[in-house]
Amino acid sequence: MERIVWNGFAMDVDLEATRDWYAQAEDWDCPCGHCRNWLALEGQLPAFVQKLMERLGIAHRKASHVCELYHRGRQLLYEASYLVAGTFVSDVAGVGRRNDAVLEERNARPYPTGFGEGFPAPCFVLRLEIWMPWILPEPIDGTA
Repeated sequence: MERIVWNGFAMDVDLEATRDWYAQAEDWDCPCGHCRNWLALEGQLPAFVQKLMERLGIAHRKASHVCELYHRGRQLLYEASYLVAGTFVSDVAGVGRRNDAVLEERNARPYPTGFGEGFPAPCFVLRLEIWMPWILPEPIDGTA
């Protein structure tokens, strides 16, 4: 286990188990416009989020859950979750906010959608709530 302190949270992460599982995991496959937009945003997450995902070996496309909560103009508030092998240690900052991203821990086995069958135990959920732009060449309305 490796201790990682990120965005006000401390977690002990089994990097090898997390990376190995995501190396064989399938991409998020929802065909709705909001999810297709999330997938198209790969490589465009804020740097502090992208760095953590890279360190954990988690590809943006391999979320356990993605949804658009609401949008203002061409900005969408997304919720995206990813499983991480290890244990959540503490919420050092109390809330864990930086810009518009949130990390929330909750122990989950398996994820309610069935995602994560066979995921190493113990594990927790990295949940992001993050504002991202609409970049698809189609209108937002009617694509959910």
